Amino acid sequence: MDHSLLEQTRSELSPVLVDKVSNYVSESRSNTSQAITGALPLLLAFLNERLQNESSAKQIYDLAYEFEQSGLFLNESFLRVFEQNKHALLGKGNTCILELLRGKEEWVFDGLAEYSNITKEAASGVFAVVFPLIMSVVGRIITTDGLTAQGLASMFFQEKEAFVEAIPSGLHSLASRLGVQSQKFESVVQPQSIKSTILPKVESKTPSAPGLPASRESRGSKSLLWLLLILILAIAGYFVYQSFFAKEEIQKPIAPLRSETFGIDKNGVIVDNDLVPLLSVDGDTLNVKNGTLEVTPENFILLNGNYVYNSNGDAIKVDTTLVVTPKSLIVGVYDEATGNFIYDLGPEIEIPLKNGTKLKVGESSVENKLYKFLNDDNATVSEDKTQGWITLDRIYFEKGKSSLTPESKQQLKNLVLILKDYPKAKIKLGGYTDNAGAQEVNQPLSNERAQAAMRTMVLLGLKKERVSAEGYGAAHFVCATNDTPACMAQNRRVDLRVVEK
Repeated sequence: MDHSLLEQTRSELSPVLVDKVSNYVSESRSNTSQAITGALPLLLAFLNERLQNESSAKQIYDLAYEFEQSGLFLNESFLRVFEQNKHALLGKGNTCILELLRGKEEWVFDGLAEYSNITKEAASGVFAVVFPLIMSVVGRIITTDGLTAQGLASMFFQEKEAFVEAIPSGLHSLASRLGVQSQKFESVVQPQSIKSTILPKVESKTPSAPGLPASRESRGSKSLLWLLLILILAIAGYFVYQSFFAKEEIQKPIAPLRSETFGIDKNGVIVDNDLVPLLSVDGDTLNVKNGTLEVTPENFILLNGNYVYNSNGDAIKVDTTLVVTPKSLIVGVYDEATGNFIYDLGPEIEIPLKNGTKLKVGESSVENKLYKFLNDDNATVSEDKTQGWITLDRIYFEKGKSSLTPESKQQLKNLVLILKDYPKAKIKLGGYTDNAGAQEVNQPLSNERAQAAMRTMVLLGLKKERVSAEGYGAAHFVCATNDTPACMAQNRRVDLRVVEK
C-alpha cells in the first residue's frame, strides 16, 4: 500500500462529501465534520479488536469482500457512489453497523451524538456512512493485495496505535467501553461517571477494616479530596480546550472549488439548463421561496447553513433574474420513427431583433435562453468552463453520421441572427453521444457533429472566430440513467456555451 489504511480512508473525506452528509443528517457542517472525523478512527480501532478474534475476522473479511464484489465502488470515488447510490449504500451500512455492535448501538450512538453535539439519529447516519467508506478501502486492498482474513487482521493490528492516537480525547471513554485496548484509556473518566466510577475505585483501594488507625482514615480522605480536585480541574481544562481550540479547528469555512449557476421557475424551484428541477438528498425539489433555503449575497444556495452541491460536486448558485419553466411541466416525447427526442418548447413568443424583425420561438427554446442571457447586463460568463451549457433542442443528425437533418438548420439560423445582434459574443459548441458503442468511436463522431454545426453557422453568416467546437463522446449525460431509448436520445446532442459577451 502506498499509504496507511487510516490515511487512505481519510483521503475519501472530501469537503464536498462532508457537506453532503451534513445535509443528509440535517446537522451543521462543523458538528457533522467532528462526528465523522471522530467516528472514523474509533470504528477502525473497534474493527481491529474484532479482527483479532478468528470468527469475527471472517465476518468482517466477508463484509469487505462483499462490498468490493458488489461493484458499487468499481473505479468510482466514495463521493460519487454516495451521490448515485446513497440509499442502497446507507441501508447496507446501517445493517452492518447494527450487526457488528450487537446491542451496543444505543450507547454508541448516544456517545458520538454527545461528543459532536448532534442528534442520536444523525450519529446513526454518520456511522452508516463511515462503515461503508472503510469497507470500500478495505475491499479494494483485499482484492489488490490478495489478503486473507488473517492477513487483514495483521494489517489492522500493525496500525492499531495510529487508530488509537487519532481517536479524539472526547471519545476515549466510548472507545474503552467498546473494548479498544490502550494505556491511553486506562484513566479516562467522563464527568457524569464521577460518582459511579471514581468513588468505588478509591474505596476499593482503601477498604475500611476493624482497628484501622484514625490518622490513616484522615489521610485517605484528604487523598480522595485531592484526587477529586485534580479530576475537576482536568475536566474543566478539557472543556475549555474544546470550547476555544477544538471547535475553532473544525469550523474553518470551506470555499467551494467549483460552482454551477441554475435558474428558477415561477414558483421558486431551482432548475438546470435542461429545465429539470434539482433535487435534495431526500428527493425533494429545492425551492428558494419556501424558507428552507438561504441565498447568499454571492447567490450560493445554503441548506441548514451548508453549501448545496450538484452531482458533479459543484456548489449550486442561482440566477434570481432568470425565471424559466421547469421541465417537470414541459417535457417532450421520444419519436420511435426517427430515434430523436422532441422537446415541448412551450407557448410561442417573439424575440425582437435589431433589424426590426422578430423571431417566433418557444418560450423554453434555446433561442430564448440565449437571447435572455445576452440581453441581460447582469448575467456574466462564469470562469468555470463546466457552467452555462445549453442543449440545442432541435438539432438532429442522421443515425451514426455527422450529417445534419434539413430541419436542424432552422435553429442554427435563428441562433446566428441572435448572435449578430451581440457582436462581442463568442460561443462554443460541444458534441455528445450516448454510451452505445466504444468511446473510440463516439468521441470522434461527437466531434464531427459539433464541427458540422459550427460550419453550418459560419455558412449562415457567423464569423468563424466567434465560434469553436469540440466533441466529448459519451460524457456529461443530461439523462443520467441512460438506460432507455428516450434517455439515450436526450444524451445524443449538441450543447452551446457563451464564452464571451
